[in-house]
Amino acid sequence: MGVVNPHPPKRRSLVLKGTFFKQLRQSALAASQFLPTLTDDQGTIVKPANW
Repeated sequence: MGVVNPHPPKRRSLVLKGTFFKQLRQSALAASQFLPTLTDDQGTIVKPANW
C-alpha cells in the first residue's frame, strides 16, 4: 500500500505508513479533478466551491 500526498513535503504526516510514498504536484492534482458539475441519469452533482 502506498501513500500519495498532495501537500508540500514539510507537511508529510509521520503517522501514515506505506510501502511507498509519492509526492503529488499541485498541477497534477488540479489536472485530475472532475468538472465542477456532473450530470447522469440520476441527476446533477455540483462540486462544493471550497474544494
